[in-house]
Amino acid sequence: MNTIIKAPPRRNLQSDDATTNRPENAATGKRWPYGVTDCAIFLAIAMPLLFAMCATGRPGA
Repeated sequence: MNTIIKAPPRRNLQSDDATTNRPENAATGKRWPYGVTDCAIFLAIAMPLLFAMCATGRPGA
């Protein structure tokens, strides 16, 4: 006869922290994930494309 050993339930530490240490403001502890360089690269790529679509009359611009 095989013996079945059941392990105790595992606790999720992140959910414990979320329920016990809830910040008053929802934005507390959140950090902007993009740096100045990332924003500059995005603008350098996106703005010429936007202007080109507007100049050529492409839909969706």
